[in-house]
Amino acid sequence: MPSASSTLDGRAWVLLLTLASLWGGSFLFVGVAVREVGPVTVAALRVGLALPVLVLLALPALRRLRRRDLPIGALIVMGLLNNVLPFALTAWAQTRMTSGMAATVNATTPFLTILVAPLFGLIEARGRQRLGGILCGIAGVALAVRPWDGAAGADPAGVAAGVLAALSYALAAAHARRSGLGALAPAVAALGMVAAATLVLVPAAMMIETPVADLAAAGSAARIAIPAVALIGTAAAYPVYFRLLALAGPANLLLVTLLMPMIAILAGAVVLGEVVAPVMPVGLALVALGLAMVDGRLFQRKRPRHR
Repeated sequence: MPSASSTLDGRAWVLLLTLASLWGGSFLFVGVAVREVGPVTVAALRVGLALPVLVLLALPALRRLRRRDLPIGALIVMGLLNNVLPFALTAWAQTRMTSGMAATVNATTPFLTILVAPLFGLIEARGRQRLGGILCGIAGVALAVRPWDGAAGADPAGVAAGVLAALSYALAAAHARRSGLGALAPAVAALGMVAAATLVLVPAAMMIETPVADLAAAGSAARIAIPAVALIGTAAAYPVYFRLLALAGPANLLLVTLLMPMIAILAGAVVLGEVVAPVMPVGLALVALGLAMVDGRLFQRKRPRHR
């Protein structure tokens, strides 16, 4: 496996932009689906429909893998943290706010990742610049979604669900880093994670909601959106996710959350007619500044070379 680099080469940038596009578009598909189908059902179908595709993608690597080399426990935890909780929470949040706002709340993930890293024994550099970046990013998200503004802002309960989803993603990123899942073939890691999530979400949807009745009554838009988010936002996205994790490392991987809201906001405005408040770009700019401060590379002074 190639070592993760602190800088992004051309291949890593292609993967980064691809992943941001796949996941940014997922907020649009989920936003369409939850208008007619329950959020837990949407989450269950997202992983369940992606599973057969991932089986086909992972078969060549699985044939070369010894069973004892498969970290089943780590994959189960990853499925819970990276799929079950955030997919259900985000889908529910999107019943109460726009897809662009949901993606913007999701941009708290890298800042929360830094805060939870010590829980996994991971040492994250501190310092005023990085802490300032965390505060700047969170302030940017708050400004963009404005949960205090009942007329134009996001519903506070939806924001809370979105933040919990972001926290779950943050825990998943730290868990993946700690457990070394990046060493697995990307398709195998994605398959194990999604299989575990499917075993939890499908029974949960059957118990909590009425998936059969919802799907029978759903219109064509929802019936197209659900397979789309399964195939595009899950089956296609997660092999890219694990490949990028191995190639560029977790710090660079988190840059995806900066690009996703821009794509989700644009897609929501064009396809769903969602209104983009004038203050939202300002909030996203603060998120970008916060990520740059956390990353630190743009603020590094070049050291003079000594002959």
